[in-house]
Amino acid sequence: MNIGIDVDGVLGDLIGGLIIVANERHGLALTSEDYDDWGFFQDNFEFSTSHVLNMMDEAWERGLVELIEPGSAKWIHDLKSQGHDITIITRRTYKSHPAVTAWLHKQGIKYTVLIFNGPGIEKLDYPIDVLIDDAPTIAEKAKKHPEKSVYLLDRVWNAHVDTHQPPFNVSRVKSLEQALKFLRRFSGK
Repeated sequence: MNIGIDVDGVLGDLIGGLIIVANERHGLALTSEDYDDWGFFQDNFEFSTSHVLNMMDEAWERGLVELIEPGSAKWIHDLKSQGHDITIITRRTYKSHPAVTAWLHKQGIKYTVLIFNGPGIEKLDYPIDVLIDDAPTIAEKAKKHPEKSVYLLDRVWNAHVDTHQPPFNVSRVKSLEQALKFLRRFSGK
């Protein structure tokens, strides 16, 4: 099985780093708990998307992204050792690619393929069987790929997504660990 895993919000806490950068640049006093919507900065502060992406790049470059679940590297390694392919797939700007790649290495996260996807190419368009992601938009995109399974990690910014409505190939999980346990159980390995 080819398992796709997102980086931001799944493996790494980019929001924590983004909040630090936004507070420093704009004299804000935000906490991660304030970030409650996918378009938080655009909706609440009228920041442009390019400005938010620039702050995200800075968070990566300054090493402000923390690993969300300490056991991630081991769980992913276990799946690889059982014969599964691991595709790390993330939409990051070109500027952040070296920092993200170094971060994955530092965390000990081994993968088969690392994909930085850009505009116009959806994560589910790649040859993966399963995707673990936190994006609220992924459930709608999964309709075009009924043959693929999506595990949507519970996050405040995707709480409005109803996984009990079509498409039925999207399941909500509380953690990466839970998603990977399901995959081990259902793959029979």
